[in-house]
Amino acid sequence: LTELGHESSVVGVARMWSPYAATLLVDTVDEALAADVEREGMRCVVAPTVMRTAVDAKALAHLVLTV
Repeated sequence: LTELGHESSVVGVARMWSPYAATLLVDTVDEALAADVEREGMRCVVAPTVMRTAVDAKALAHLVLTV
């Protein structure tokens, strides 16, 4: 993102994608930036995104399909 002139963070992603998407899923490590993402015009959903097990993957898939 930086090489393209954008901020390399979930806020930078929100700035780029807010014209095209309504919701951004961010990992819990970026939870402190959720309000900043929402100020860019996107709903921010915070969840663990690292899928170490099939149970983790199923939970994340369920969340993505239901938000």
